[in-house]
Amino acid sequence: MYHNIDMQMVCKTLDVILSYVMRRLLCEMPTNALNKVFASMVKDIEQYKDKVLCDRVAAVLAGKKGKVVFPNNILVRDKLLLRNSYKFSHIKYVLEQIECRQGKEVVSFDELTIEHIMPKTLTTKWKIDLGKKASEIYEKYVHCIGNLTVTGYNSEMSNGSFEEKKKVYRESNIYISKVLSKFDVWGEVEIIQRSEWLIKEICSIWQYPNIISSISYEVDTRTEFDIMDEVNVTGRTPCQIEICGGTIPVDSWRSFLKNICMQMYEYDTQIFRSLIRHKDFKGKSKRIIDDTDENMRVPQKIAEGIYLEMNLSANEALNYAKLVIDKYEGMENECSYKLKPIT
Repeated sequence: MYHNIDMQMVCKTLDVILSYVMRRLLCEMPTNALNKVFASMVKDIEQYKDKVLCDRVAAVLAGKKGKVVFPNNILVRDKLLLRNSYKFSHIKYVLEQIECRQGKEVVSFDELTIEHIMPKTLTTKWKIDLGKKASEIYEKYVHCIGNLTVTGYNSEMSNGSFEEKKKVYRESNIYISKVLSKFDVWGEVEIIQRSEWLIKEICSIWQYPNIISSISYEVDTRTEFDIMDEVNVTGRTPCQIEICGGTIPVDSWRSFLKNICMQMYEYDTQIFRSLIRHKDFKGKSKRIIDDTDENMRVPQKIAEGIYLEMNLSANEALNYAKLVIDKYEGMENECSYKLKPIT
């Protein structure tokens, strides 16, 4: 079946996807998990049939958790305040987009370069101006986004004092640089203040969808899921696991977790044995994976000296299975499962 989608809707949908990808890049989140996110998009948006395309995609992406989460404004702010934005390969593009929001004048960024306001190499003058905490401020903020701008006079300004740089900023036709001339001094307070402003602009350009708050979720009737999908399985029963090209029939969540663990033990025994003392399997009152079945209510022996607590709810069993899979690099792309249809 083919559907006609107007260009405006295509653009709105792409904006949602770009925001999702850019926010994850800004927060230094892994990209390898996104293949499955987009591969299953057609299937995932079916649960929002009464919504327009951009809202359907927004609902799916904003509902993601864990490794594939859609970073909200708080996550973006917390990450950008201190991350090394200078090493971010798209930082020039980010600053260019912020600049484009500031006025109608078009500025060519082709010949511009990234400039550190507080320079990469501190001169004696800069150390004096920064005060007693000069070294601490330098180490903490030299590469953060608030200390970066764009200019065509990088070599001329180099390690110059802030007073010297202000003269160049004042004459700049680039707003995000020109506005720096309004600061009397440049130190920790000013860098944080500018970071907050830039982050606010970033969150306005690549927006977090607010569609989640307005959607009334329907019961998820899907039967096929990737292992890392977020789904409430209360009242649902698994019937099959697909892992590393093989198929395993199961009839309960206990069977589901046991088979995941046994498969992963066979795949790499050393990794699985490391889970015995791993903090993720500490459990609320007793360990979920341990070298003894003492205190376990429903123990399952996985191998000699490895026991699994099976007294878990459906969602607990699924989540611990996810934690096990997560410890094997790349395995999240090799594991999926099926549930019995809702009757």
